[in-house]
Amino acid sequence: MVVPPFICSGKSTPNDDGPGYAWSSELYFEKKEFLQKQEIRYVLDVHSPVSRGIDITMCPHITHSLADVKLQIQDGWLRASAHLSQKYHIYGQHSTNTTQWKSTEDRLVQVHYCEICHCDLERTLEVRGRELHARFTVYRNLGAGTDRFDGKWISLLTGFGSKRPPESKPEDNSVFAQVIKLAQALQRPNLREHVPFRRLD
Repeated sequence: MVVPPFICSGKSTPNDDGPGYAWSSELYFEKKEFLQKQEIRYVLDVHSPVSRGIDITMCPHITHSLADVKLQIQDGWLRASAHLSQKYHIYGQHSTNTTQWKSTEDRLVQVHYCEICHCDLERTLEVRGRELHARFTVYRNLGAGTDRFDGKWISLLTGFGSKRPPESKPEDNSVFAQVIKLAQALQRPNLREHVPFRRLD
């Protein structure tokens, strides 16, 4: 039996501190565990205030940043470029991976997972007409929700947990795959935008 999800969403309007965004949260229940899909989406055009960049905390250990966004119209088409950074904060150790993206290189879709939290992380950049769409999504396994000392709760709320080796996270059993499978069964919208799970090195 598939249990209907609990869904909530909202919007923010642009201001001097940054562009507006839309957010949504979907909570699913399967095999005695709660699964969450939480998403924030930005739609930017040449007039959007993006000089300060965008920082998204995906989980206690990983922050995604979108900076140096450049948008301009050339020959009637929107050309976009940006720097994407992925910052890790694990047990006092900090590291950053940076990717340079250009819209002429096609859509960017990257999916990976936190080595400590029970969550998968997705980021997407693409141009649609004269707008740049940036989406950041987290897929979380929240556990059964019956024990406040559950390791899944502890890692998400405090950042503490055991580091999992890569081989312990098979791609076909990822939280990403579980949530997408449930969403498809419930005929949730926008699934055509997603791609199969793959690890981002």
